[in-house]
Amino acid sequence: KAVGELIDTLAARLGAHRVQQAILVESHVPERAFRRRSAADGVIRSHARALNAAPVPRPSLLLAQPARVEVQSLDGRPAAVFERGEVRRITVCIGPERIVLPWWNTIRGCLASRDYFKVQDDRGRWLWLYRTIRGDEWAWYLHGVWA
Repeated sequence: KAVGELIDTLAARLGAHRVQQAILVESHVPERAFRRRSAADGVIRSHARALNAAPVPRPSLLLAQPARVEVQSLDGRPAAVFERGEVRRITVCIGPERIVLPWWNTIRGCLASRDYFKVQDDRGRWLWLYRTIRGDEWAWYLHGVWA
């Protein structure tokens, strides 16, 4: 009851289209694993239906658009991230977790894949980085942050 009253109050003050809930969708691609549902579309459910997939740790903040970052790597694993002119050393690195995008997301006929790493920098922040491989070059992206 209290959640419903809170949603009604927020919708009245902010507008129903601004009060949203994330609904889980079956997809292994992180940015496609949820969709937003507006309070204007009906009652917001307090519990999303359980998916059959095993839960995997994902960042509490997923960037709307992954940000390209410069990374120094050792043996393919990130060792440092260059951020705003500063070098942030990686102290903990977990991964990689390979996610292959659907076959229709190909780059020049090759399947696109991402290797994700959960890393902690020397400031204690946990970041979710991924690399893509095109030819002989790796491109690195920041996709999320744990709060």
